[in-house]
Amino acid sequence: MNYKLSFQELAEIQKQILLKQQPTTLDKARKQVETLKLTSSQKIKMSRKEYVEQIDEAISHVNEGKYLSADDLERESENW
Repeated sequence: MNYKLSFQELAEIQKQILLKQQPTTLDKARKQVETLKLTSSQKIKMSRKEYVEQIDEAISHVNEGKYLSADDLERESENW
């Protein structure tokens, strides 16, 4: 990803992408909303105990050297 784009350049690229998209109808938008309502799930708030356990686990991974460098993470994110 090119992070050296200005906001104006990024806006122009996004406009070009939007121009290539097919126009949508109200019926299509409503169907999409219904699909999202059916397939989306509620987020469950993590308890304090679970939060502390996750933080402790992350700290132990870092201490053991089980983490990705910024470059490794960037390479891996290209496949997402």
